[in-house]
Amino acid sequence: MNKYKDFLRQLRTSENSAIVDSVSHAYQMIFESVNYPSGFDINEFSNLPSFAARKRYAVERLTKVGEGSSRIVYQIDNETVLKMAKNRKGLAQNQVEADWGMHQMYSDLLPDLIESDDNDLWLVKQRANRIKKSEFERMTGFKFNEFGTALRLRVNEIMGKSKHAVPEEYADIMDDEFVNEVISLIVDFNLEPGDMAQISNWGKLSDEQDPVLTDVGLNRSVWKEHYGGR
Repeated sequence: MNKYKDFLRQLRTSENSAIVDSVSHAYQMIFESVNYPSGFDINEFSNLPSFAARKRYAVERLTKVGEGSSRIVYQIDNETVLKMAKNRKGLAQNQVEADWGMHQMYSDLLPDLIESDDNDLWLVKQRANRIKKSEFERMTGFKFNEFGTALRLRVNEIMGKSKHAVPEEYADIMDDEFVNEVISLIVDFNLEPGDMAQISNWGKLSDEQDPVLTDVGLNRSVWKEHYGGR
């Protein structure tokens, strides 16, 4: 919680202190509601000296639910997951994803960030269930592939990477509030639009809400430094 407390301290003014205190209290309640399994201590886990030791500790006490080239995801309880960095790429992505400002500004698009390690070794987030392209279309009204194409075209236009406007065939998508919120998130935090055009990075918290982004660790700096992007 240290990073989050520092973030709130930076936000606090005499005019907004009551609001900041309310937000802090709400997140404290979320933090305290995480049900770590018996035998798992997040502080003990964080103080282990190596990735191998942390992985062994997690494997013995948690259930792995996902793994990529840079991070492993473990289920803590029915509501939360632990994202653990495997290497420098994972550390860089954890650092991006552990931006409390991003989660405050775009809380409707992101599962709650509950806790993060000061050294970006791990972070704890609200769990979102995976969805298929057909479910994304049911929830938003847009075919996922068309959404992804429109997203990349619009971001490239905004960032000056393309002089061409988004074709008229995507007008309905571009007029949608949810879509424009995603575009704003990408632009504000310099994220990779191609990453948002992968269904594996989308999930749901409930059937009543719009889809949420389950992975926002890849910004352009991480892409260039660790993945050879341009």
